[in-house]
Amino acid sequence: MKRFAWMVAASVALTLSAAPPRASAQQADVVMSIDRSEAGPGEPLLLEIRINATNGRVESVNPPDLSRFTILGQEDLRPMQFSFSFGGGGATVAQSSVVRRYRLVAKALGRIELGPARVVVGGRTFRSNPLSVTIRDPSQAQQAPTDVAAPPTANPPGYAPPTGTLDGAHFDRTAFLRTVVDKTTAHVGEQVTATLYLYVHGSLGSSPEVSREATTDGFWVHDLTPRDDRDLVTEQTAGGIPFRVYLLKRMALFPLRAGTLTIGAMHLTAQTAMGFDTWGVAQPEAFDREGVAVSITVQDLPSAGRPSGDVYVGNYTIETRLDRPQAATGDAVTLTCVVRGSGNMRELRIELPTIPGLNILAPQVNDEVSAPSDLVGGSRTFEWLVVPQRAGTYTIPAMGFSVFDPQSDSYARVAAPALTLVAAGNPIATSSDAADRRPQPATPAAERVTFGPLHATSEFLHARAPLSRARWFGLALFAPPVIWFILVLMRLLQRRNRANEILNAPKRAVRGAKKRLAKADSLAQSGDARSFYTEVARAMKEVLEARLLEPVGGLTHAQLRQFLVSRGMQDELVVRIIEELEGGDFARFSSTGSSPEEMTRARERVEALLQRIDKFTPTPKDAP
Repeated sequence: MKRFAWMVAASVALTLSAAPPRASAQQADVVMSIDRSEAGPGEPLLLEIRINATNGRVESVNPPDLSRFTILGQEDLRPMQFSFSFGGGGATVAQSSVVRRYRLVAKALGRIELGPARVVVGGRTFRSNPLSVTIRDPSQAQQAPTDVAAPPTANPPGYAPPTGTLDGAHFDRTAFLRTVVDKTTAHVGEQVTATLYLYVHGSLGSSPEVSREATTDGFWVHDLTPRDDRDLVTEQTAGGIPFRVYLLKRMALFPLRAGTLTIGAMHLTAQTAMGFDTWGVAQPEAFDREGVAVSITVQDLPSAGRPSGDVYVGNYTIETRLDRPQAATGDAVTLTCVVRGSGNMRELRIELPTIPGLNILAPQVNDEVSAPSDLVGGSRTFEWLVVPQRAGTYTIPAMGFSVFDPQSDSYARVAAPALTLVAAGNPIATSSDAADRRPQPATPAAERVTFGPLHATSEFLHARAPLSRARWFGLALFAPPVIWFILVLMRLLQRRNRANEILNAPKRAVRGAKKRLAKADSLAQSGDARSFYTEVARAMKEVLEARLLEPVGGLTHAQLRQFLVSRGMQDELVVRIIEELEGGDFARFSSTGSSPEEMTRARERVEALLQRIDKFTPTPKDAP
């Protein structure tokens, strides 16, 4: 009996092990998110519903009530789907994910509550988390929603934006603009440094197009944007999301009046590059962003202890000199005054007083502006011509001005020592001297002195031979036509050499372009994509200039397109040239453009274009 029971149990166990594996129950995680919790009127929002399903197919996705929004677009993504089994004969598990995205614009201001989204997976209904979003009144001040931090392993360059509170921006998980100033309170004439950044989650797929620059009414502006763009891209984390940060513009602003001055909001459009995120491929996305206006409170210079007259803000030194300490009456002497330091040099004025006996002409002013460590300054040089009218020793008084140092909040006087000029010689008649003259009485006829007849030649001079008998007369007679013939011959030779240069210019340009392409190959091998595309663009423009005999480097792409068509180039070739130049500009910011394969293809395309450009014969510039 016991043996029979054991056999029955073994048979049941064998039957169960041979049965097909059972699928686990359907499960789903539904997460609803929005790219920002606050937005302005008309600003687009990105609502995302992400479903991670287990052992079931996503049958339907029902979003919350969106009647208070205008739906601009909708897309569905299926980044991931796979299945696996646990052990031999274990349960089979199937995993899949679905992402639905809505681009929305709110219809009214205020707080909008979004209920849970409902998703049906395998006949079962699952719900997401609820959300809320606030559409703010643009007249109300905004608080920064989050903090920013640099990656712990990165050493940010000198132009990286500051970390800490995210000021000067409206946070957006895809992209946003940020305006950073080094101070929000300043005195009239004190430098304020402002920097505009673009934060992009991922990287740019195209060069940003600025439709409205940041306004700077009430400021004198000096551009500080670096010419070398190698350090203009860094990385930061904002709200837990990694961003690539692009420096768009950096400028020094000098307030010209007291009050509240505003740095206006920049507006631009751009496109993200294709990349990868946690759930799969991130598609390129065009975006339109507007920055945040930043206000600067400008104060007048302190009245306590303020000296009379003009006061300049900054740190300055002054130096004066004469090109020589002594001069004859009527000779001009150069008086030079050089002011160096940091501050708004364009506002500096130095006036010389009237010095009796000296005629001082209006000065010539030369400026040299520099910005070491982004502190604007340099030098301003004044040069006067000083003409002594009569002999004597003259003292040119000390020249200087009052300054205000914002760092120490104090006034000071900057001055150079007085100079001495010694003049010798007879007095120079001036208009005032002529006005002071009095008419002299007529001399009586009895007192007049009379002279005999005037002789044109002296009686003691010997007669001279005529010039025609001189030995050099014949050489002087024939020299002008000989010199003229030589000049004409030289002119003809110059024209011939110039014509040869014009004829050989395309060949030299092609040789130079090949050298640039060889250099571009080495840059591509080293991974320097920006320098690679720069060399490729220069090669194309040099060959174009050699063919057209006109510079094209300063033309925009639209102007270059119109110019090439006007010189008779085929439309198809013009389009390919412009597309290659624009593509190179885009590739400098694109992660895909830095791949070796893309740089190799770009090099081959440009080499083919150079061959076609070399065969192009332009029409004359003034042809109808």
